[in-house]
Amino acid sequence: MIFWPVRDAEVVSIVERALSQTRESRERQKMGSQIDSMNAELQKRLRDLTTILSTAKAVVSITDQRVLFDRILESALQVAEADICWLMLREERSNAYLLRAQRNLPEAWAKKMNQPVDDGISSLVALSGESLVMSGSPLQKLKVSALGKSIGVIPIKIQSEVIGLLIVARKIDREITREAQTLLEAMADYASISLVNARLFRALEKNAESARTGEKHRYAALEAVRNSIQTELQAASYPLNLVLTEMPGALNPEQRQALESVQGALQRLSRSSEKTVVPNK
Repeated sequence: MIFWPVRDAEVVSIVERALSQTRESRERQKMGSQIDSMNAELQKRLRDLTTILSTAKAVVSITDQRVLFDRILESALQVAEADICWLMLREERSNAYLLRAQRNLPEAWAKKMNQPVDDGISSLVALSGESLVMSGSPLQKLKVSALGKSIGVIPIKIQSEVIGLLIVARKIDREITREAQTLLEAMADYASISLVNARLFRALEKNAESARTGEKHRYAALEAVRNSIQTELQAASYPLNLVLTEMPGALNPEQRQALESVQGALQRLSRSSEKTVVPNK
């Protein structure tokens, strides 16, 4: 409230209070905006960490590699805030990188599944073994610019060997941050772990099959030996039976006893060989 006539000191005091209130209001608004921004960033980091954790669990719980790759691509899209994502793996025979999984690729690119894809940038990362992010005008010179204005290419490695590539693309010209790159590299590590697990599983299966084949060969050899023994025993028993049954008067008691003893030993040997267990092949 101003009383007339107004004195200079009162005017100054009123103006200072008004300015102070304005400054305080602006400071509160600025602080509120900063708090909202920090909360949004914390929420995003929490979502990203949750995504990383769920992907880690998927690596050890999902045995179907195609399903696991789809999960990794979905997670990569989220942590990179990207629009398109795809995965290429190196074929051992040709060393070419083939498209193995994708999310949101245009039809012309998606139909190249299980074929080499020349995007103009992945081959460079495969040679260097280092992650690469690009945006803006430098990207426009490459084929991959048809997919987005910001690209991230992450190598998938076993030790220092590049065996695959994880690529994300943003349609807007906003560079992928270092934090997002780190999360994408974690995704690439999970893909690497799943590939190593698959290799180990195939090796174990191969070894198990070799062991089963070896067992079958051993059992077959044992069966052949047993059959051979039975044949020889039958051949040896036949003349003894003939002499003992058809020519009883030709033998004296000692000879007969000796032949009967041999006949008994052959019969026991035959029964013993019949008891040898040979599992089903």
